[in-house]
Amino acid sequence: CVAYQGEPGAYSEKALRALLGPHVTAIGFPTFEEVFKAVANHEVEYACLPVENSLGGSIHANHDLMLRYNLHIIGEHEFRVEHTLMALPGTRREDIKKVYSHPQALAQTENYIVRLGAEPVPAHDTAGSARRIAAETALEKTAERQQRTRRSSAAARADG
Repeated sequence: CVAYQGEPGAYSEKALRALLGPHVTAIGFPTFEEVFKAVANHEVEYACLPVENSLGGSIHANHDLMLRYNLHIIGEHEFRVEHTLMALPGTRREDIKKVYSHPQALAQTENYIVRLGAEPVPAHDTAGSARRIAAETALEKTAERQQRTRRSSAAARADG
């Protein structure tokens, strides 16, 4: 088993699969520290984590965690990250007011977000941000349907 930080679809998982192949058992953890704990506690055999970023520089937190947990690097893989602004179908670019993503991704796309006129909102990872927006939108749509149902039921009672 190999641990990574994030949810399925996170860049760390993609890097892991590019390095080790599609059939490796990959387990996501919410934070970098939880990944290190999983390796140190033998819950997983390895971890695949970013330690450097060509735009953002070293990821100091992971270097610090390697020292704290007495773990070391046994391999290296360069993974090209390509950011994409995702939105729900029908969303117009000018309607985007906030961009949710991992702080590193927000830093890498800062100029674009500024030109867009949106507010960057840090989150644990990019994949989790997409899932969150989809889930919140689904909840909003469910609430809207329930409200319409209540209104139509109230109108039917008033007519009846």
